[in-house]
Amino acid sequence: MPATVTDSKPVGIPIDQGTVTRLVASFEYLRSHSDQFGATFYKLLFERYPAVKGMFPVDMSAQQRKLVETLGTVVDHLQEPARVLRILVDLGKRDVGYGARPEQYPLGCWIMVEAIADLSARSGAPWGPTIAGEWATALELISEIMMSGAGQIPVTRVSSQTAVQPRDR
Repeated sequence: MPATVTDSKPVGIPIDQGTVTRLVASFEYLRSHSDQFGATFYKLLFERYPAVKGMFPVDMSAQQRKLVETLGTVVDHLQEPARVLRILVDLGKRDVGYGARPEQYPLGCWIMVEAIADLSARSGAPWGPTIAGEWATALELISEIMMSGAGQIPVTRVSSQTAVQPRDR
């Protein structure tokens, strides 16, 4: 089910408390290696999709910091989805000005998962199919919210009430 923005009860957000705990723990490894993570993400992005390089500054150090800071804000506030929602919608709105297109968001998600996996392997952080899938799900949701903010997909069902609920099993 796609995510949507409403003030109603949470619908379509497949993140439970265990997932939140694992994402927060995983992100702490990224935070402690933030320079490497940002550099790895953008290196992979530009290698695979060189056409997007023109959307970014020549000196990527500030952009790399912003990536880690923004992801950190989202992860740190998973229990405060209204705050996260506002941040991501605003980020999506700004992306329009940089020329971001809907098809680029999923590519960024998969590259980010790969960058997290790479850094986890190099730093000894726990990594496997479960956390990889949880990151993929979380990043896909993030990209859907950003695309909604950019007006690139219809707004459907992301609640501003809570992002933590049990998965349907």
